[in-house]
Amino acid sequence: KIIKVYNYMGKYTKLGVALKINGNSSQRMTFSEIEKIINDNLPPSLYKYEVAWYGSFKGSPTHVWKKAWEEWGYTTEKVDLKNEYVIFRKL
Repeated sequence: KIIKVYNYMGKYTKLGVALKINGNSSQRMTFSEIEKIINDNLPPSLYKYEVAWYGSFKGSPTHVWKKAWEEWGYTTEKVDLKNEYVIFRKL
């Protein structure tokens, strides 16, 4: 299986690839699991603001992490800041 990689997403490309490879219609990931995948810390805004996980790339072009999972066919379904996890849903 060939997977096209988008370099402009930088470290978040790894998250998109992980979602695509798993392929489930709904995927729950803890923030720490995501940090292990991208081999870096998430931006502080993703820990503080639920809304930071939602929205479109067009609406927030500086937030490349949104572009990462949207490019790979996923959207944010649910965010739990207290328990630090996010659920991605396949588009």
